[in-house]
Order: sequence, then structure tokens, then C-alpha cells
Amino acid sequence: MYKRYLAAIAGVTMMASQAMGADAIRLGTATEGGVWFVLGNGFAQVLSEALDTTVTPVTTAGSMENARRLSAGGDLTMGLALATSVANGIDDGTVDPDKIRAIGAGHGNFMQVVVRADDAAQSWSEAMAAQRTIGVGEPGSAAFEVTTGAIRALGTDLGDIRPARIGHQAQADALKNRDIETMVVTPGIPTGAVVDVMSSIDARMIAGTEEEIAMVREQMPYMATGTIPADSYTNQPEPITTVMLPSLMMITADTPDDTAYAVTKAIYENSAQLAKVHSNGNQWTQENALASRDFLDRKGIAYHPGAIRYFEEIGIW
Repeated sequence: MYKRYLAAIAGVTMMASQAMGADAIRLGTATEGGVWFVLGNGFAQVLSEALDTTVTPVTTAGSMENARRLSAGGDLTMGLALATSVANGIDDGTVDPDKIRAIGAGHGNFMQVVVRADDAAQSWSEAMAAQRTIGVGEPGSAAFEVTTGAIRALGTDLGDIRPARIGHQAQADALKNRDIETMVVTPGIPTGAVVDVMSSIDARMIAGTEEEIAMVREQMPYMATGTIPADSYTNQPEPITTVMLPSLMMITADTPDDTAYAVTKAIYENSAQLAKVHSNGNQWTQENALASRDFLDRKGIAYHPGAIRYFEEIGIW
């Protein structure tokens, strides 16, 4: 059923791309099998209606690619990203802080570590140890950024693992086929690729120990401790302690203020509509909108004036 749903989304996306006019908005999402891929289509539907224009969801590698393409201009108008990707892009010179602006925050992204049930690994350190074949995400994705950071934090040199630089659904397929030993993804919950693998084979999710979480957070201080509720997935009877950080909607700095205002208003007044596409849509609320503000301020990443205008109107800025 999930694969039929993805096929339907792909068809809608293709038709939208073909119908796209010169004034259309292109919204960067992520790879197939992740929450951003699905929820991005929900954003496109809501924004197309609110702005009375075509908003086209674009499949990308994810967070870092979206930030870089927004900064480069001329390709994407908006995109989902993590504040860390934007900050890292600014640090390495691939993102121009004068070209990109924040709209606001929404659902959390949780690091999810999955192995087959017969795997000997019982901890993150064992699941992401040297000599293992590990799904690390596509370069340019949030998963790649977080997974490689976690591997280093846990004391393993990246040169000592066999990395599979593939996206969410490709990792699920690879774990089912025993082409990788550890699947590591960082989307919201539940995410389709993890639903697929947990319901298709005898697999289990590994929680981080208190020590492991502290090590990862020391390496990546922007991460917070988070919990994946019990029964979020098949064969997951206990809550899973892990690390997480919120999603952001970013937009180009040259987007007109009125457009950015309309985008912000549409997102934060339609969480119920977004939740019909994916349950994480219900976290794109006014209460969560400024969840990353302190970090963005520290890194010099500005909010769009149109977004600020909306937040001032509702009394949260």
C-alpha cells in the first residue's frame, strides 16, 4: 500500500512539474521513503491553494542540498532543512547567509538506528562500529550529516566503516536484502522506510545509552535528547531514547515580503490539513514555529521579514 502511495505521489509531482509556469514555486523536499518527501507534497498542496499558484515539490538529497540550492538561486524557492545544515553550509562557504532566510520550525527529526533481529549489535557503538556496512544517507542530506557525526562521536573513524551513501528507502531495501548491516535515518516518526523494514522482516530499533547520547550531543551540541514512543513501529514495544532536532522551512532572501508572509500564514494555520498527508504535519504549529530561533540567531541566520511580520501579528515575536 505504501509503495502504491509513493507511486501516486510521483505521478502528481510529475504532472505538477509539467504544468509549472514561470511564476511557480519549487519546494525542495528529500529522498523517497522519508517524512520530508511525503510531507513536502502536503506543503505544496496547502501553499498552492493559499497562494493561488503552482507549488511544485522537488525530490532532492535533503537538507544540505536544499540549503545550497536555495543559496545558489534560480532553482528552488523554498525547501526543508535543518538549522545545522544551513550553519555548516555557511561555515564551508557553500551557503551564502545573505541569500537564504528562515520561515519557521515544525516537526522533530529523530535518529533511528535499525538492524536485523539476528544481528549481534545491542548498542549504537556496536551498530556503528568499524568494519560494518552502514547506511549513512546521501551526501547533502541531513541523515548523512547526522550519521557521520554520530559515528565519529562514538569513536569510529569514517575510513574504517563500509558506508552505503543511499537514502531512506534504499537503506530499507538494502537491510532487507542483507546488503547493509545497519540502517540509520533521521526523519520524523513514523517514517515510511522504517515502517517498511520493521513490518517486512524481523528487525529491531536500537536505543542510545545515556553515555552514547552524551557523546553524540557533545559532538553535535545542536541535537537534543528525544524519545520515539513505544509502538511507533511494528516490533517496537518499548520507547526508544535517541537524539533529535526540528525541521525548518527555508526560503530565498529575495522572495517578496508579501509572498513570504502568505507562505508563513498558510503553513502555521493549516497544521490539520498537513496532518492528513502525514501525522507529523500536526507539529507545524504556531507554538513550535520559533523552536530553532536561539540557534539561528547565534549562527547569524535571519528570518524572512515576511515571516517576522506574521509572527508579530500573532504575538510570538
